[in-house]
Amino acid sequence: MTKRLVQLSGIPAHAAIADLGCGEGIVCEFLHRNGFDPTGVDLSKHFNNSNGIKFIQADFLDLPLISNSFDAVMMECVLSIQNDLSTGLSEARRILKQSGLLLLSDLYLHSDQDSDCNLITMNQYLEIIRKMGFQIIQWEDHTRELRDLIFKILWEQDSIEPCCFPNGQHGMKGSRNLGYFILIGRKKAHTYG
Repeated sequence: MTKRLVQLSGIPAHAAIADLGCGEGIVCEFLHRNGFDPTGVDLSKHFNNSNGIKFIQADFLDLPLISNSFDAVMMECVLSIQNDLSTGLSEARRILKQSGLLLLSDLYLHSDQDSDCNLITMNQYLEIIRKMGFQIIQWEDHTRELRDLIFKILWEQDSIEPCCFPNGQHGMKGSRNLGYFILIGRKKAHTYG
């Protein structure tokens, strides 16, 4: 999904991109190889920094980054594991330059009925993202790709035991209600009055 997000966004080469929740830095490596200037941010110390990519060990709910300093912020499968989406999106907005881009990919619920996990529906995501000062430019559903990936993992593992969903339960319970999306948002200018 990273490649699709970057292609859709039209971000120019050498753009400064913060990858919030970067984990081991796989996305940062991809961005670096494709001519961007990535900065990885994650709580863990597992960042593979073989190419001299900037990495900051920090909580993305309280970023030690300069305001208005990034052309784009990428958050892949990060919001769905947070309890405070508003603060995470507020921090992303703070570090973005004027008209900077928010690049998201994540899990969502098709319906909030019969759900025992803390994921939210796509409409709830869109409402929060807009409230936090972003204009939605592009949204795509990639649930089919998620299902294909889950099937591939299950097929290769020959068991459903390794499969764990956001609520911490193992197995496939509720997986039909899961969706996967990508979204591009643009930081809107503050309006006063």
